[in-house]
Amino acid sequence: MDPLRTFIMHESVFDFLANPKYASARELLVRHGSREDVGRNLIANFYSEGWSGRASAHYARKLETIQGQKTAETHPDVLKWLAEYEDSLERQIERERKQEEREGF
Repeated sequence: MDPLRTFIMHESVFDFLANPKYASARELLVRHGSREDVGRNLIANFYSEGWSGRASAHYARKLETIQGQKTAETHPDVLKWLAEYEDSLERQIERERKQEEREGF
């Protein structure tokens, strides 16, 4: 896939929190967020990406985005998903930092 297209697609997925008018992922959570498999699969989808540089820094940036969006969200299923994703990112950041320390970064 073209790197620019990948970047645009990734950014549009993150925009679902900032711009609910075009919120396919948010709408999915509003409609089906009470289903555990929906939230789990959406988190897995958000992890399927590429980046360059340190993984801990990459996930830290994603965590900042999520934390910033939680304040504007009101729907309970979306808030629940954001909290689960936030916890997942925090654990991932810790794992990546340990790995980076072992590798001498």
